[in-house]
Amino acid sequence: LTLLVTLSVLSAVISRGFRRRKWAVLCGVFVGLAVLTKLTAAWLVLGPLLCAFALPERMAFRRQLMNAGLAALVAVAVALPWYAVNLGPAIDYLRSASSGQLAIGLTGDPLSFDALRAFASLTINSAIGTILVLVLLVAGALAGRRLLHRHLDRPVAARIAIPVTWFAVPLVIHAVSRNQDVRHLAPGIIGVAVLAAGAVAAVRP
Repeated sequence: LTLLVTLSVLSAVISRGFRRRKWAVLCGVFVGLAVLTKLTAAWLVLGPLLCAFALPERMAFRRQLMNAGLAALVAVAVALPWYAVNLGPAIDYLRSASSGQLAIGLTGDPLSFDALRAFASLTINSAIGTILVLVLLVAGALAGRRLLHRHLDRPVAARIAIPVTWFAVPLVIHAVSRNQDVRHLAPGIIGVAVLAAGAVAAVRP
């Protein structure tokens, strides 16, 4: 799943915001395969793919929307044969895993302060890693200072938003759900690594 989500985001980026049809179609293939691997994979890639629309310096809305629609059709075509037969059992499993017997929650109320604090601590210690968090915080602060002294245009903002949403969307979904198994954050950890690497590259002399 982590590989397929990464390939989906990478294809969207290489497609220059769905301007390149071949890469847009390939993105659809990877998204379809990711959804076949896990039903909720669409939520993992939705944020980064939407942000990718803003990557081109010159927008071509009609072409981008047509290619994005084509990618969506390809994703549906890849996943539909299996879900046409197994959608019911897949939804039942998703319900059980998110709020039923298979849910792994830290407390009875996921929105309580103690639950959110425990989830944040578990995410840092067991999913992201303290070293990567420190690198991201230090390099991010230094890169942020540089951004304050320059014009933040749309493509640069998109390049920052892609890895941010890549991790933030699954983080928020799992933080407020009753299944707080941090292993499900694995596809989004790549976004954290990409963001940290970009911050380090931005502060190099």
